[in-house]
Amino acid sequence: MFDTHENNYKPTVTDLSQLDVAVLLEKQILILGMLRNGTPEEKKRAREEAAYLQETVARHINGAARAEARRRLNLPAEQCPHSIPFLTKE
Repeated sequence: MFDTHENNYKPTVTDLSQLDVAVLLEKQILILGMLRNGTPEEKKRAREEAAYLQETVARHINGAARAEARRRLNLPAEQCPHSIPFLTKE
C-alpha cells in the first residue's frame, strides 16, 4: 500500500501552503452542500467539481495521509484509495 520511501509512512501534504489547503477545504464544504441541497443542475456541477477536487487533493497527499483521513472519518477502506463513495450519490 505504501511506497518504500520513508515519507510515505507519515501523513504528508506537499506543494500546498496552509492557505491553499484551507481554500480547498472551504470549497469542498460548499460542494458537499450543493450535493446535498442543490437543484439537479447544481448537483451535476457539484459532482464535476468534487471529482476535480479529489484529483487535486490526490496529487498533493500521500497514502498515509489518505489512510489517516479515512480512519478519522470512519470511512471503510476502498479498492480505489482516491475515491470517496458519498460524492457519487445523489
